Amino acid sequence: MSELLDDEAVRALLKEECASVGGQAAFARKYGLSPAFVSQTITGKVAPSEGIVSALGLTVVRRFSNVRVTGSGQT
Repeated sequence: MSELLDDEAVRALLKEECASVGGQAAFARKYGLSPAFVSQTITGKVAPSEGIVSALGLTVVRRFSNVRVTGSGQT
């Protein structure tokens, strides 16, 4: 199973990738994204979008957790 990443880890990857291609504007240009949106994602003002996730070679995975209390029948 692949490693699951939280938003903070995705932001760290985004920062690294931006640095490797010459900065945030270069990353945005390369992937057809708004430079402002890339910056806002890095600073945590917005969550990573599908476009950013895809550009990083990642995919979004939804997870669910069972919150029911077992044995008593209560939720």
